[in-house]
Amino acid sequence: MLELNRERWAQLSHAFGEAGDIPDMLRELAKMPPSDTFESEPYFSLWNALCHQGDVYTASYAAVPHIVDILSRNPQEAPIDFFLLPVSIEITRLHGHGPDLSAELEEGYHKAIAMLPGLAAKAKPKDEVGVRVLAAVMAVVHGEAAMAEAIMELSPEVIEDFMEEI
Repeated sequence: MLELNRERWAQLSHAFGEAGDIPDMLRELAKMPPSDTFESEPYFSLWNALCHQGDVYTASYAAVPHIVDILSRNPQEAPIDFFLLPVSIEITRLHGHGPDLSAELEEGYHKAIAMLPGLAAKAKPKDEVGVRVLAAVMAVVHGEAAMAEAIMELSPEVIEDFMEEI
């Protein structure tokens, strides 16, 4: 895991430029109690910077181990968005909508992604969206980006329409 060292982070990028601001957002995120809304700060700003309009960035890969580390401290109470952001980053990476994963970040990133199923097993989703996100964890960890995306689209309405077709 890349330490939260401002000099190195400033050499990485996110949707809005240099990623020197990401370590402070990650530190803030680690101090916050779980929130039920993805719109709370600094989570909302992290999402916008790291997974923006279908693209990911070098800072996205560096941030995932930190987000998963925060998630691992209390997966039972963590907002489902703490799973969704790493899943979305990995889906986007697998689709090739970001830079290559550098050797420097590769080990920490892959270790963090590999931890997600164990954390998902401890999570307590509050609704069907949470269940879908946790199911998408399993798909994306096995490199199945399209399956993970399909799972995320399986809203009750889509399932109902599908069931009527068979």
